[in-house]
Amino acid sequence: MNKSVLIINFFLGDRRKVPAIYNSNRFIFLEKQIEFLEKIRHNLDTIVFSFNLNCEDIDIIGKKINQIPKKIQNSKVEIILRNNNGMSYGAWAEYTLNNLEQYDYFFYNEDDYFFIEDDFDEYLINTFKKFDNCGYLCAISRVESGWNGFRKHAGYAAGVTSKDNIKKVYTDFKRISEFKGNDYKTGESLQIDFTHCFVENGMDIFDVRNEYRIPFATTVENETDIIYFFEYNNKDLLMPFVVENGNFTYSIADLPEFKKY
Repeated sequence: MNKSVLIINFFLGDRRKVPAIYNSNRFIFLEKQIEFLEKIRHNLDTIVFSFNLNCEDIDIIGKKINQIPKKIQNSKVEIILRNNNGMSYGAWAEYTLNNLEQYDYFFYNEDDYFFIEDDFDEYLINTFKKFDNCGYLCAISRVESGWNGFRKHAGYAAGVTSKDNIKKVYTDFKRISEFKGNDYKTGESLQIDFTHCFVENGMDIFDVRNEYRIPFATTVENETDIIYFFEYNNKDLLMPFVVENGNFTYSIADLPEFKKY
């Protein structure tokens, strides 16, 4: 029986574009993650809530930890508190390398997106296995282009990889896990590095465009809240908080690279 872990990384500080409720309740994403993971069907062995903390977060996190359940359905819940280094990518890589022999599959997700489909973990593992030489299966893959230095990568990294694949990119993950920065500009480079390393080691990156559309929450566009990728599908694998919160505007990611495989 394969063992799997879902690692969700949380940030409690200021963000570029957030729903108003976040500023009055910095734990709203945690509460929603627990709500959805308690509601949908899955077979995860462990769920990790990892918190990237600044100094000012220490006082507020202590009380909240005691309110987090020890189990969600049949999944053990583990809590990680770490310095705010390397953004989500550093947190994911650090936990993965520290627990590499404990699991066969590693799932990753951001705090403000929620898996909403029953058996999402089974679907992702089965799809991961279907693609030849799949290094990483994500929600949205981006092809080589000038803006990303011609490095194919996960445009939205929520997804899954295997223990065997991580061992092939161990050195790269080690470098990501040791990164000390936390600014968005550097984070954009880390985002590419986190999955392009699979390509550099002879594997490929795929996404879920054959079955799911992906509503992606924008952070810099003023006129829209959501861009729908793979809109030709009629079901969602993940939901960003802005959709759960209602009253959003949207557009379509109408680019040739987002056609079906």
